[in-house]
Amino acid sequence: MIQAGVIGNMQTDASAFEGWAICLLAFLDDLIDKIELHWDKPEFNKNDKIKIQHYNRFLYRVWMFYKTYHALFAKSQRKPIFEFENLIINHPNQEASESSTSKGEHKLEVDYVKNHESKYDILARQLPVGIFKSEISEKYAVMPANSKAQIDIWAIKDSTLKIFELKTPTNYKVGIISELMFYANIMSDVKNAVIKFPPSAAVCNYRSFNELYKRVKEKSLEKIEAIMLADNLHPLISCKKKDILKILNSNISGIKYSHERYSDK
Repeated sequence: MIQAGVIGNMQTDASAFEGWAICLLAFLDDLIDKIELHWDKPEFNKNDKIKIQHYNRFLYRVWMFYKTYHALFAKSQRKPIFEFENLIINHPNQEASESSTSKGEHKLEVDYVKNHESKYDILARQLPVGIFKSEISEKYAVMPANSKAQIDIWAIKDSTLKIFELKTPTNYKVGIISELMFYANIMSDVKNAVIKFPPSAAVCNYRSFNELYKRVKEKSLEKIEAIMLADNLHPLISCKKKDILKILNSNISGIKYSHERYSDK
């Protein structure tokens, strides 16, 4: 991977290595059955905080992809390194906007929650996934923690945490796999206390977060399901001749991947 892809938006074609790897393994199964991942380390100095955060996120993604799909990697693949301890995740500090003038993805999110909330114990929008070391502050940010670093929609049903990555009909990139995989791995690490909530999370009541916090603390969440919520998917993902979901669900973390259409009632 070139430098621009390493620190780029993970849903773009140049950055979505997880999505391309899964699709190529499915479509070129007569030619390849293992992968190796190589990349150019970005050039930056200690003041390039945003680039460093994006590179840290990339390293986490590589580590989790290797860790949870180890059988897909060639024996010659060098073991990736992600060396951080005392990681914490941020939480909502206000309610999610539900403007009546919303358009595009935002409107689809709002409408989906309103139309499906009766199916779940909890169904909410915009769950932050900014990652920090020891303390939530800009100084200690490990990965990007801006307003875009949020899970589109999340739900709890019984002992299962569901994560939805929503895309509009015109946004059908392979990167939906990479983005969803990142969020699912983050929440799996939260569930397993690898990444923890800060003390301030105990009094957060926005966006139904208090129920998620309670279940994590009680260790009552047993499963994670990650859903591609889109009416249109990239042809490499939607092709019925190749079972992309079978490969996605071969992970050893127990995360279940699936696809739903938001237009289905």
